[in-house]
Amino acid sequence: MGELLEGRAPHFALVGNGPYLNRGCEAIVRGTMCILERHFGPDVRASVGSFYGGPDLHGTQCGSEMDTRLRHHMLDRWSLGPVRRRTLRWALAYAIGRWGPPNVSMRALASIAEGATAALQVGGDNYSQPPALPRRFVAMDRCMARLGVPVVLWGASVGPFVGASKRVARVLDDLRELPLILVRESESLEYLRANGISDNVRLVADPAFVMPPSDPKTDSFAVPDGAVGLNLSPLFGRHVLGANYSVAEWTRRCTQTIDALCRAVGRPIVLVPHVTLPGNDDHALMSAAADALPADVANLVTCAPRGLDAQQTKSVISRCAVFAGARTHSTIAGLSSCVPTLTLAYSTKGTGIPMDVYGHTDYCITSDAFSPDLVAGRVAELVARRDQVAESLGAKLPSLLARAYSAGELLRDSLELDVRTQCQC
Repeated sequence: MGELLEGRAPHFALVGNGPYLNRGCEAIVRGTMCILERHFGPDVRASVGSFYGGPDLHGTQCGSEMDTRLRHHMLDRWSLGPVRRRTLRWALAYAIGRWGPPNVSMRALASIAEGATAALQVGGDNYSQPPALPRRFVAMDRCMARLGVPVVLWGASVGPFVGASKRVARVLDDLRELPLILVRESESLEYLRANGISDNVRLVADPAFVMPPSDPKTDSFAVPDGAVGLNLSPLFGRHVLGANYSVAEWTRRCTQTIDALCRAVGRPIVLVPHVTLPGNDDHALMSAAADALPADVANLVTCAPRGLDAQQTKSVISRCAVFAGARTHSTIAGLSSCVPTLTLAYSTKGTGIPMDVYGHTDYCITSDAFSPDLVAGRVAELVARRDQVAESLGAKLPSLLARAYSAGELLRDSLELDVRTQCQC
């Protein structure tokens, strides 16, 4: 391709993300901009095409964006809006999502990709959510390829894909045709290799590893000295309880977990929400769970306020002595801050990232093994070994940051871009 970028600001399309009320989605964008700035200069720009489920979140995000290099666009073609599980609307939404046409506006996608140096598929989970195959993302890849825009799978987890063999083969064929696949953990690398895809695959780290923290702009909340941070999510509960999931039952299990944790460590507990989307709200879940705590431990527990952005949330987590999280990017915030971190995992990313960081999965509890007492016991172990584990993370962190930043160099080299100015983010 050999494109010369000197004399104009490089422009990338970041596509496939969710709204910033999922702080992991925001962390990916913030970290990605740090990586792109380092390798393509301080004037790099990006059009961010995300799925919002409706125009209200899109408007709010556009109005609150502080990075003037970013422009936000909505990729949704239609939406049934928030629906209650086990209802007719829920069944219809599920059926359309699994078997229907890809619900993405190709016209909006084409507008975002126009003039872009490359399109980066930045939704880290989009190719690793069985049982659904990533049909709309494959359709997006093909659309942008027809427009002549190179598509890179950016800092993602991949597989395992479940479904009819012909459909799985089509997804794998699409990945085989991409110029570059940058995976964020070794499990995805090995899965792709096992399926004959290796020439265009490189191991990096999630871009959120390089996102810097930022102190919350509030005097009403502070992390107590020696506190243990905890994140629990509705999504993890659905994996734990399966067909028996209900908000009431999962809230009860969360109360049991917080209670067991208080008694195991005898320290202040800070509940840290990381996603606050309607119908998928960590803050609502953990606040309700905390309200039901026995009186003798309730005074140990506080909840971080709503409205903290991804960098501020990372700052809160970085001030904890130990952290346990169900949201992947809450655990990345802990690991990248050298905070001993326990991962509550339900997918490839959940087990793969701690394996790459620690070299084992001792500090990872999968959804099928979850219990309040097990969480409390593993966190108590991390508290007891805090200094040793933190020192180990400190030794590992430079290589993880280097892996994350290497994504920019791999992108530049793969697309044969000639960039004359570079900077340090």
